[in-house]
Amino acid sequence: MRRYLLIIIFIIVSMFLVIEPLIAFEPVINQEITEDISNIEADNIYINNAKKEIEAVGNVRLTNQSLKIKADRLVFYYKDKIINAYGQPILFEYKDRLFSGEKLQLNYKKEVVYLYKAEVKVKKFTFSGSEIDYLHNDTPNFIIEDAYYTTCEMEQPHYHYTAKKITYYPDDKIVGRDISFWWRDQKIVNLPSFIINITTDKEGKTVAGNNFPIPEFGYNGGEGFFIKLNYPYELNEKNNGSLYFFKESMGSFQINLNHNYVIDMDKKIFLLYNGGKHIGNEILEEVRSYQLGFKHEVNNNFKYSLYLEEYDKFKDVNLVENISSINLESTYLNKQFTLNTKSKYNLNKKEMITHSYIVNRETESSNLILKYIKGNDTDYLPYGKFNYKLNKSLSFDLGYGYIKENNFAQHKLDYILNYNKNIIINRSVDFSFDQNIKHTSYLEEKSTSTNYKSSIFMNINKTFFSLLSLAQSTGYVSHYNEGYPLFNIDEIKRDKKVVSNTELDFYFPKDKEHWQLALNLEYSLLEEKFQKQQVVLSHQYDCYGYQINYDLYNKSLGFQFNFIN
Repeated sequence: MRRYLLIIIFIIVSMFLVIEPLIAFEPVINQEITEDISNIEADNIYINNAKKEIEAVGNVRLTNQSLKIKADRLVFYYKDKIINAYGQPILFEYKDRLFSGEKLQLNYKKEVVYLYKAEVKVKKFTFSGSEIDYLHNDTPNFIIEDAYYTTCEMEQPHYHYTAKKITYYPDDKIVGRDISFWWRDQKIVNLPSFIINITTDKEGKTVAGNNFPIPEFGYNGGEGFFIKLNYPYELNEKNNGSLYFFKESMGSFQINLNHNYVIDMDKKIFLLYNGGKHIGNEILEEVRSYQLGFKHEVNNNFKYSLYLEEYDKFKDVNLVENISSINLESTYLNKQFTLNTKSKYNLNKKEMITHSYIVNRETESSNLILKYIKGNDTDYLPYGKFNYKLNKSLSFDLGYGYIKENNFAQHKLDYILNYNKNIIINRSVDFSFDQNIKHTSYLEEKSTSTNYKSSIFMNINKTFFSLLSLAQSTGYVSHYNEGYPLFNIDEIKRDKKVVSNTELDFYFPKDKEHWQLALNLEYSLLEEKFQKQQVVLSHQYDCYGYQINYDLYNKSLGFQFNFIN
């Protein structure tokens, strides 16, 4: 009997020694991470209370309110709230972000994640790299080494980018270092850096503000061949900017450079250059301007910029205008109103040539603008306009002020009525009607002028068999005037025309591919002839497209190729 008692005591002691780590572990879990861990499941779970760690091996599942991890092996250091996971692959969901990779380290206190040989999707962007650092509460919050990036949604993307390093700033920009553009498996171009600007449209969709700087090119019968390039860049954390270039074979061109030296988040020094040449009616006009200055966002309510400017304008080879100036611009805003001011001082003539003050107060149903502008082609000395929205379709404007153009000045009173209505017949057919009436009274001259702008369109959008769709818009546009406008800002170009735009779209969802055939027509009732007759054939994938067009009016052939982010 004593032998059996000793055996029972030995079994009880042995069981206690085996389960002791589990008994000791339970209060630690409750004390350290009460809401952090909901469940850990695995083929085998080992608990080391001395090292304060849990190791799970085989078909590991870790879930709680904030994260989900699927891995082959996981080690959780519960005192420091650090998780290491390994797998082929790891699937990791954290704060609405979905990752996959081969190795993971999560610092749960600091909300910092390190992943290796990983991939992540952020809105419309897909990133992968040898290492991804996710810093949840910081800006930037993604840093990706040896990165791969594309906006193509195909399993085999048409094109992609690679970079030594990509930094993602949420709802702001993506910055790439030592970045290359690839078409399939062929490298096209390599650049030291590149920026993709990110915005959100009114529908909440992510919009990439610019394409990779592969030139957009084409041809049309009026201007000939053209090439267009937009290159946002970042040399380092202090120096960034953008370059825009446009050139036509007939001689016109445009160059814009905007470079910034960032002193800190609120202050920067900027350099702007704008140069362009336009050839029209055998007259060459060229404009060049330089700006060098300082911008400062003092707080959320006030910002200003101070800069020097040199402006030159040429016609043919003659300099017709030259201004060297110092400029001051500022903006003050709060919940009630916005105040914008601008001043331009001519250094050559040593006089103030332009200054303006614009106050804007906007509510949900009304808008009030008061402006005093002196030194421009049209001066407002001052002028105020009040807009009131009666409903979604109807609004009314009342404007009054003292206006001056050249040496002619006049008090004038404006009454403006805007009516915009969309009438839906069914899912495929609707009518849109727009009417703008502007009546102006010139008080000293005791004369009036009334401008009428109206249009009515019937719109058809019909889908057949989910592959073929028809979009048809047919309408009438009329612009005319009664009386005689005394200022250029009140003039309207008379026009009466019939417009028709037809588009057939063939869609192949498997390849995200569109073939589009369009016919665009405009017939002038005043001139009794077509002003536009254009046939357009377009082929578009999810990430690039090209088109061929023929203009029957100008008897010219054109084409265009562009990438789509």
